[in-house]
Amino acid sequence: MRKLSYLIASAKLEKATGLRAATSNVTWWSSTSSFLKRYLRIKPDLSKVDIEDLVLLIPLSQEHKEIEELCQRLQRLDDVTKTLQSESCTISDARSLFDCVLEEYPNASDRLSTPAPFISCPDFESGICKILEGDVDGMSRDEVESMQCLKLIQDSFISGAPVKDLSFTERALKRRK
Repeated sequence: MRKLSYLIASAKLEKATGLRAATSNVTWWSSTSSFLKRYLRIKPDLSKVDIEDLVLLIPLSQEHKEIEELCQRLQRLDDVTKTLQSESCTISDARSLFDCVLEEYPNASDRLSTPAPFISCPDFESGICKILEGDVDGMSRDEVESMQCLKLIQDSFISGAPVKDLSFTERALKRRK
């Protein structure tokens, strides 16, 4: 697509397809999906574009089939990404989505499995998931211990003790401690 982004080639492509060339953004993983979808949309019209050596750049039929299959797989991951970004997605939902992705893409386990490096408190995460799923009895000692901060908050609400709104400075000083 880079060759099609040059001025003359881009104008010819736009005239034939109504679209301009796009390049993949390496820092945005879903741009690969949109890049490939865009290729699939303009593929039938590429033969109408009069650009020297363009035929050499168009994927062969086997490569085209692979691109179509890849787009389908990337669409599933894109759907997961969008679901994770929704406001209604709970931590338990996220864990279930990650587990389904791991079943289909086991090589993602170093990034999505329960002991993944980006999870700063794995016991807290698994404890929250078990609470949301109603499996409080199945919690380990470490999970229960990591939930103690939530229990203190819950006890103050249950006891009916008034919860004092902290001022800005009180919150700042409390955060420092």
